[in-house]
Amino acid sequence: MFSIVFMRWLSLSLHPDNTVANLKVIWLAPANAPLKDSAASGHAKNITITKRKNMSTKSPECYATDPKAKCLRVEIAPGHSLLLHHDDFAFAELQAGEKEQSLRMVFAEHEVMIRGFCLRRIEAALQQMELAFICKLPDNQRRLIAEGQPLIREIVVTEIKPGAEPGQLN
Repeated sequence: MFSIVFMRWLSLSLHPDNTVANLKVIWLAPANAPLKDSAASGHAKNITITKRKNMSTKSPECYATDPKAKCLRVEIAPGHSLLLHHDDFAFAELQAGEKEQSLRMVFAEHEVMIRGFCLRRIEAALQQMELAFICKLPDNQRRLIAEGQPLIREIVVTEIKPGAEPGQLN
């Protein structure tokens, strides 16, 4: 059992393992007066609250398409992204291993290597120049991906400079 104070006007006593929670209302008096429990003052009402269920049935996605996309936004890490213009796209190479696939995308100044599962859809979106966004899914969201849906497990971006050693951005 735990309590939550909401906007200084009421305190909730919730039972997380039940589907219904009882509400205990505490009225606030002026700052110099002691708090009164509404049950003790005889003004208590029985209030029940049904637990809120997550109504979202959409599974998380590690990529997005947009027919009007001019750039591919690569989220290397939370808070760190890179925009690569579709006009700078050179080629892509998909390799299927026993357990996972790797998709190598080469742009004018960057190489993006992604590893994961069911990456053919991402390759097809890139072929149509409609791939707008890719990111690595957090570990806690991977189990929510339906079978047959793309899942990006790792993203590695390497900068390509003529005459210099390639350096990784992440």
